[in-house]
Amino acid sequence: MEVRRLFDVLHYQKATHPQAVALATMKNGDWWKIGTDDLIRMSNNMSLGLLKLGIQKGDKVAVVTSSNRTEWNICDQGIGQIGGINVPLYPTISENDYEYILNHAEAKICIVSDAKLYAKVKNLVSKVASLQDVYTFEQVEGAKNYEEIMKLGEGGDVAQITAISDTIDPNSLATLIYTSGTTGVPKGVMLSHTNIVSNVLTVRAELPITQGQVSLSFYHYAIFLSAW
Repeated sequence: MEVRRLFDVLHYQKATHPQAVALATMKNGDWWKIGTDDLIRMSNNMSLGLLKLGIQKGDKVAVVTSSNRTEWNICDQGIGQIGGINVPLYPTISENDYEYILNHAEAKICIVSDAKLYAKVKNLVSKVASLQDVYTFEQVEGAKNYEEIMKLGEGGDVAQITAISDTIDPNSLATLIYTSGTTGVPKGVMLSHTNIVSNVLTVRAELPITQGQVSLSFYHYAIFLSAW
């Protein structure tokens, strides 16, 4: 199987190197570990839930997290395989910057990791015309949780995902990454699936990882490290 789009990675991993522990995140002092099958299932539920919320191919979903975590990968895969565009944002920028970027990107949904970030963006629904709702990874009082999206997708027809993912060209937009805005307003950098996948394939020869090794990553696309 050839990896050409970001969401191909999970299926490549399942076909060639299925992992009992594909990703692990520390939660409340314990490791939350999920395998390849779990990651695919949860990503599919995220995709189907987003479809039920009206997210369509080309729509933007902003994801903001204060630390690396498995939930980010679930969202990224779930957004990407239905043709959505992940807009990852810095957790340290101001509320004004969030308002500018969410407006500029025309984000439909914003998912944040915790209460501190939720406090920054919760009032932007009324200020960003495109923004429908804000969700959180952690349980935050008064906030909708991202698991609500996945529950919407439970039991859905995965063929809906395949019908969309089959139409996604590797050169199409995968993510829109905004600069910090140190020289003016933040600028959106458009990256395709090919931009990121080609980089990973190039680095692969310089970063040999054998079966059974565990990698610690400070970068969100950690799933790539365990795929090959």
